[in-house]
Amino acid sequence: MKRFVSIVLFSVLFAGMVSAQSQAQTDVLTVATITLTSTEAITGRELRQAIDRTVRLQIISSYGTYGPALAVQNTSQLDTAVAEYVKNLTRENKLQVLDSLINEKLFFQAAVRERITVTQADVDNELTTLRSQLAASLNTPLTNDTDLERVIRSIYGYSLTEYKDYIRRQVMINRYVQKVKGDKLQVATPTEAEVQRYYSINKTQFIQPDMIFCYLIEVPFGTDKAKAKTQAETLVRDIGGNGDKFNTKVVEGQASGAYNAGPLGNIAMTAENETIISNRYGSALFDTMFGLAKGAVSSIVEGTQAYYIVRVTEKTDMKILGLTDVNPNNTSQTIRDFIRAVLFQERQAAANQTALNELLAELRTDRTFKILDQNLTWL
Repeated sequence: MKRFVSIVLFSVLFAGMVSAQSQAQTDVLTVATITLTSTEAITGRELRQAIDRTVRLQIISSYGTYGPALAVQNTSQLDTAVAEYVKNLTRENKLQVLDSLINEKLFFQAAVRERITVTQADVDNELTTLRSQLAASLNTPLTNDTDLERVIRSIYGYSLTEYKDYIRRQVMINRYVQKVKGDKLQVATPTEAEVQRYYSINKTQFIQPDMIFCYLIEVPFGTDKAKAKTQAETLVRDIGGNGDKFNTKVVEGQASGAYNAGPLGNIAMTAENETIISNRYGSALFDTMFGLAKGAVSSIVEGTQAYYIVRVTEKTDMKILGLTDVNPNNTSQTIRDFIRAVLFQERQAAANQTALNELLAELRTDRTFKILDQNLTWL
């Protein structure tokens, strides 16, 4: 019996080594080459990473405006979800990602051919803009590169150095398209009549449900649920229902890592959000949040994996938004501004796609790239 167990164990270990070795081998294989101006290879590893990043962004976007915050707060869970999702992708799905990689490299080589340049200052400016956008989205200052890299890894799957190179390549490509197809990228600004028509047809989309903005303190159960409850009870006692003391505990948690704390952002009272919040935090939290008055702090809420304390800082009742009302998702613009931007972006996107399709038709020939099917059997 002992010998049989040993043989089985050896077989399992051997299978694991073969699997790991197989991935290591496919990672270094060249799956496609681009030869527009120079020979550039796409490796199995690069394709695998691109697939993971594509799936990562799809999962995050499915959670709407607070997807980035959830990604940063639950990176390990997101990593697991990405791995599971990738397993279920079809070969066709993965080849679509490869196709996108080929297009990106063709555009980049074409930009090099056109002598398009990007300075370090250009990259830094784009990164500064991204830093501000992420800080606003997460409601958390990202003053140092360590924090910024952690967020970029969680959301985009890049290191900071990798993302800077991604920015450089994208800026070069955009400038290339603007240079060779700039005349086709000009679109007219939507008129007031077009804005009014869009609003009239889509008025039901501008119903703002009950909304809150809240902050959350999370004390994970870990391996000792009783200890976690004691810690949560201590926090509630120290806070004493005081909003300023709650804010202090949020800052302390972020600094010490003794518990998780931060904003959940704007949350609408919708069935979809109830499902998302319940799946992530447990069924009690959603009702607790919307049952609080503005500025109030909750008692302990028991979730599926942690104890929670929540504070609501903003609260608005349901209403139909008019053209002059402020956009709840962007307080710097009105609904009129939002609609005008949507219509303009739709026109711009259509013009951009037309220009890109024309360029791809010129760049994608049998002589500019090659897919090595024999190296893609692992997909």
